[in-house]
Order: sequence, then C-alpha cells, then structure tokens
Amino acid sequence: LQESMLVHFHLSPLSGGPRKLIEALTTKTLCDDIFQPRISARGWPHLRDLGLADEEEEDLTVHVVIGVDYFFRMLGSTIVRAGDDDPVAVETCLGWVICGPQTASQIPSPIVAADKSADTECDQLLRKFWELEAIGISSEEEQSLSGLEREEFERNLSFDGV
Repeated sequence: LQESMLVHFHLSPLSGGPRKLIEALTTKTLCDDIFQPRISARGWPHLRDLGLADEEEEDLTVHVVIGVDYFFRMLGSTIVRAGDDDPVAVETCLGWVICGPQTASQIPSPIVAADKSADTECDQLLRKFWELEAIGISSEEEQSLSGLEREEFERNLSFDGV
C-alpha cells in the first residue's frame, strides 16, 4: 500500500446546499481516467425533468471515490424508475446518480483492446482499491503480516486440542 495521509474535506453541490464532511485517505494515483458515456434524458422520458448535469461523452479524471458508508449518508428519498431494462435515477445531496442498464441503441458500441499487461494493471488497481476499502475492517494482525510472514505463521500454527 502506498504512503497515504488521513484527510478531512467537505463535498457539496455546485449549486450550494448542505456540505457533507468526508474522512478519507490520500493516494498518489487513484486510477486512470475513466470514460463517461453520454447519458441523454431524451432517450428515457422518466429522466427528462431531472436536470442532469452533463450529457457529453468525455474522459474524466477521478479525484474522489466514495465508499458505501458515505454514499448512503448522501442519499435522498427519491428514486425514479421506469421499466426493468431502463436506468434508474437516485437522488443524492450532490445531484442525481444514474445507474442500471442502457440499451445498445442508446449508447455507442465500445471497441476494447486488451492484453495481459492491461489485465495485470487492472488487477493491481483493483487490489489497491480493496486494500484502501478494507482499512479499519481487516484486523491489525492481517494488515501487519506480509504474504511470506503469513505463510510462515500458518505453517507453524498448530492446535493442541485445548
């Protein structure tokens, strides 16, 4: 795990409104830029009046990843649904989160090129994410033992029946 610091900051909607205090750990690099697909309310009548912020396709830099513990503190009381195969809009104090399926006719078909090194990088990024997510959940012993130390410990561990 890379060196990190415990920080506190506030998140609030761009339009103003209540600020939410967040406690987080810093990291030099969180992940590569991610592609934000175009989410157009025109394709889904149930999303039309929500005033979604961005309807442009673009690469976005990830600055903050919010864990489920903080995400649930930000949820509003409104969920907008349509059919089973349509995206769902969930109100948060920061705006709307759109999640769920998008039909192939409403999003461009991505072209993906993959190789073994990309898989390895992805695995490493995913491992870092889960290590960060598990801080405070996994035991101190589990955090302090390296893989070799853990193997040695488990190899020498015995149970005398008492």
